[in-house]
Amino acid sequence: MKIKIYLIAVQLFAASFLFSQQSTKINFEQYKLKNGLTVFLNEDHTASKVMGAVIVKGGGKRDPKDATGIAHYFEHIMFKGTDNLGTIDYKSEKVFLDSIELNYEILGKTQDEKERAKIQLRINELSIKAAQFAIPNEFDKVVNGMGGANVNAFTSNDNIVYFNEFPGNQMNKWIELYSDRFVNPVFRLFQSELETVYEEKNMSMDQFFNQMFESYMKNFYKKHPNGQQTILGSVDHLKNPSLKKMREYYNTYYVANNMALVFTGDFDAKALKPLIEEKFGKWRSADVPAMPDYKEEPFKGREQVNVRLTPVRIGMLGYRCVPQGHPDQNVIDVISNLLSNGSTGYFDKLTSDNKLLAAQFMNLSHPDIGGLGVLFVPKIVGQKMGNAEKLVIEQIERIKNGDFTDEMLNATKLQLKMSFYENIENSTWRAYTIIDVFNQNKTWDEAMKYPEEIEKVTKQDIIDVAKKYFGNDYLAFYSKTGIPKKTKLKKPPYKPILPPNSEAKSEFAKKIEAMPEVFNEKRFIEFNPATAPNGKVDVSVGDISNNIHYFYTENPINQIFTLNLKYGVGTAKLFLLDNANAYIGFIGTNDMSYDDFQMKLSALGGSMYTNADKNYFNVEIKGLDENFNAIVDLVSNYLKNMKADDKQLEKLTQWAKAERKMETKEPFSISSALKDYSMYKNESAFLKRLSISQIKALKSDSLISVVKKALQYEAEYAYVGTKKMEDVIAKLKSDLVLTNNPIKSESPQYFKRADYTENTIYFVDNSKAVQSQIAIWTNSNQTSKQSKLMAEPFNKYFGEDMNSLVFQEIREFRSFAYMAYAYYSPAFKIGDLGSLNGMMSTQSDKTIDALKVFMGLFKDMPQKPERLDLIKKAIDQSVNTNRGSFRDYYYSVSYWKKQGYNDDPKKEYLKYYKNMSFNDITDFYKNNFENKPLVICIVGEKKRVNMDELNKMGKVIELKTSDIFRK
Repeated sequence: MKIKIYLIAVQLFAASFLFSQQSTKINFEQYKLKNGLTVFLNEDHTASKVMGAVIVKGGGKRDPKDATGIAHYFEHIMFKGTDNLGTIDYKSEKVFLDSIELNYEILGKTQDEKERAKIQLRINELSIKAAQFAIPNEFDKVVNGMGGANVNAFTSNDNIVYFNEFPGNQMNKWIELYSDRFVNPVFRLFQSELETVYEEKNMSMDQFFNQMFESYMKNFYKKHPNGQQTILGSVDHLKNPSLKKMREYYNTYYVANNMALVFTGDFDAKALKPLIEEKFGKWRSADVPAMPDYKEEPFKGREQVNVRLTPVRIGMLGYRCVPQGHPDQNVIDVISNLLSNGSTGYFDKLTSDNKLLAAQFMNLSHPDIGGLGVLFVPKIVGQKMGNAEKLVIEQIERIKNGDFTDEMLNATKLQLKMSFYENIENSTWRAYTIIDVFNQNKTWDEAMKYPEEIEKVTKQDIIDVAKKYFGNDYLAFYSKTGIPKKTKLKKPPYKPILPPNSEAKSEFAKKIEAMPEVFNEKRFIEFNPATAPNGKVDVSVGDISNNIHYFYTENPINQIFTLNLKYGVGTAKLFLLDNANAYIGFIGTNDMSYDDFQMKLSALGGSMYTNADKNYFNVEIKGLDENFNAIVDLVSNYLKNMKADDKQLEKLTQWAKAERKMETKEPFSISSALKDYSMYKNESAFLKRLSISQIKALKSDSLISVVKKALQYEAEYAYVGTKKMEDVIAKLKSDLVLTNNPIKSESPQYFKRADYTENTIYFVDNSKAVQSQIAIWTNSNQTSKQSKLMAEPFNKYFGEDMNSLVFQEIREFRSFAYMAYAYYSPAFKIGDLGSLNGMMSTQSDKTIDALKVFMGLFKDMPQKPERLDLIKKAIDQSVNTNRGSFRDYYYSVSYWKKQGYNDDPKKEYLKYYKNMSFNDITDFYKNNFENKPLVICIVGEKKRVNMDELNKMGKVIELKTSDIFRK
């Protein structure tokens, strides 16, 4: 034992040294402007793009008690533009916007429902008039035009964050746009966006875990807004929105000294700073009210709450604790990892030892208040909730009693440090770390000390902190089986708001478009030395042996390697592989138990996970390059010497029972099964799967046998790290090539979909659902090289973009859905059929209206040739934005190689797009979709859907969940 611990200590020392070397590579500057705006600059030329973000300290906890949801709703409004952007004539528009605001204040004070209806119709009339001056989605158009991607925002309890990625040569445009965005935002298209927020609220109500967690938080935080309010707001408050209170929220919290500007990625910080000062230094400052001190009382012993909100029984415990940034937080992180880390934690062992179905630690802390939680799921049959809770408490007691080894503690510290450095290795992920830094009023340098602080944590620290917070006063929240009550709103009788200027440009947008651009060389993913600049490739490709291929990518950031072993067979050919994949995650080898294997991996900073889909079986390995050989030795021994463990078979049955109880209660799961049925009928994965009795009859030997069979197939070994390529290849060849004659892969396979000659509608009645989940698809014609090339411009135009026809017509103009998209997916192989796939989530009584619009767009696609230039520019400028992280290069290159490309196909595509005409998009539409029948799959409440109208749209086939799920 002493020798083992000594070796682990040496490995940890080496890891700490390597990590300290890595941290010097991150160029970081943090400062404040005179107006108090905090600026974070992370110049990183290993990235091919920039992540730009604006953070506002506010969030749902700052919502007024009588107007919850305001922070989130205002986040939506921030995409509608300003007095400069999103309007052709703000002065004229403002007359109607002021009247709308006044009427909303009257609405909030009116109780009589008939009078309220009149006010709502008056607002609708004013909104239609105001829309005559609006330019919808102009913000998104401008961002698209500069090659922006992942344009989004989110509201949490503590923040509102606005962000997108963009190429570095567009920095001056981004700054011009965002510096204006927060100065005078305009509350335009308010009524239609409110309906969209309703749909988002409806969507959350149809997800049982959301409902359960809201109830848990309400009982945990009895005073604090994090428990007593929800980010989306209450339905009653959404029914009575106050623009006045929203404006007060903006005036109070959207001030420079309460905000931060973040740039991470490929830019010149020195050149950028004067521009930041000029544009963002003009933002106003103001005193920000302090967050009230909500003193949560200790729980009085064990406080039990019983509810019925979930398809399976779920328990959650809750303990009072410290806020983020407290000195004890680092010790709590270690405790969390000792209990729950996915493999060796004490909660994880409850699962691996078949004592519980699942258990997981939850950190509930925020910058101003703290909490700790534990989620556990008892076995489906034969285990009481109280007994399951007792098992969880026993594991916590082990920590309090110091019942863990130095080996476990050291492995835990290493895991936490690796996770920390993984979270900052990517410029985009780094931005999310900055949010935490800003929330806790820290500096980046202070945050970078986290690994050092973790290393200092002692066994006695852990015992002391565990005893301090895991006492006998806690919340015991039990959700027994049941369905929560849901508020179902009626479809409003509003006329759609159809702005006539959807293709117009404001003078401000024209100004941004005309701004000069700094030259920025496009950075493709290079894997062919013959065409790569200076012969330098991003991914080296070759063969290790017969039908075993390697992909090598250098890691420029840290000492963490990833190794993906991708075998060319999946569940379509080896049917038991899905069950086998779950089973082998909990067995050991001939010479090591499961626990020993996982502990040895953890001590080396390593991990191994497997997964299977229709086409492939994957083994994903991660760890420190310093320990690469040792980790490969462990994994190789595991794959060669898996040992049967019949005790683990029970877990497969328990999981299957739990999954099948949940899936028929979740509208999203039912929708997936219904679509799969419509495509493949009796060959649907939900019908072909094993029954519970068949799973119960599975044998260990047959499951291990099918995994070993998968390992005999043609494979790709993709390494990302710092070791020399020849050393990696030699090690893989000697230890992980498991056969001299791999079976030639037939993956990816084409799975023939059902053929339809008329519009066909499948309907599953779900009386508990608030929304209808609507999946739409159709077969296109045979895939060709031309159709692959046209996929991106068509999708941007038709349905995969915020400026697309589907998004604008269904969500933006008519508020029929929160989620509304459609995209063309070419087949992998030339000659196979591609498909169009669409999705909408809409209030059940809006189902017919939403479908009519979608079907109209599909049947006779509107012609808007003026959008072509924006589409071409967006694709051209987004090459660097969409390049991805160095860890992702392999997936693109592997896909391209299988399709016969020896170079990044975007090089070829961009040449075509440069001269592309709008006729190319319309011709693509006509050749693939004109006169094609649609297949529509609806999961919703039948009595709220006009079935007579639905029957006019196509042949309606009503099904039950028992028709599409095998039990």
